[in-house]
Amino acid sequence: MDIAKAKVKRHERHLAEEEFIWECPVCNFKKEGRTGRQYVNSHIAQAHRDLTTERQSQQQNKHCSICNKTYQTRSGYTSHVRNKHPSIQENTLQPVKKAKHPSSSQSVDNQTIHSQPQSTQSHRTQSSQLSTNNPLACRACGRECRSLAGLRSHQRNAICRRALEEQESSATTDT
Repeated sequence: MDIAKAKVKRHERHLAEEEFIWECPVCNFKKEGRTGRQYVNSHIAQAHRDLTTERQSQQQNKHCSICNKTYQTRSGYTSHVRNKHPSIQENTLQPVKKAKHPSSSQSVDNQTIHSQPQSTQSHRTQSSQLSTNNPLACRACGRECRSLAGLRSHQRNAICRRALEEQESSATTDT
């Protein structure tokens, strides 16, 4: 898959998140949209504090069952799984269903015509207007970052790091 297709696919996933509904597994608290997961996780941490502290104590020493490594912090374990075992999906909050946007579709002759919500249309317009020669764009995949620190952090991922190393090694062998 070339870099442009990967960028489009990532962008489409981002847009699809606008339609998710997130639900608290303990009570009926629900939020929809891209930021819904953050709201529900925050709700769980505040409203169900007793459950989250119990869960945190159980999860303190996280053990990777794939490579038998143990991590003292959840963030260390999560980072390990994300970087070393990217195909493994961690048990995290998942959307319960996609939200319906009745105002964004019209019925004409028994056919439904869907249009993008206004915020999505403006988001797509802004995204398509981003400069391709942004100085904060990754040379390996083209991802654009808002800060130099963000770009450096992004370039630490395995795929971009390997691609950049290959670019550098081919540049030194070419000269």
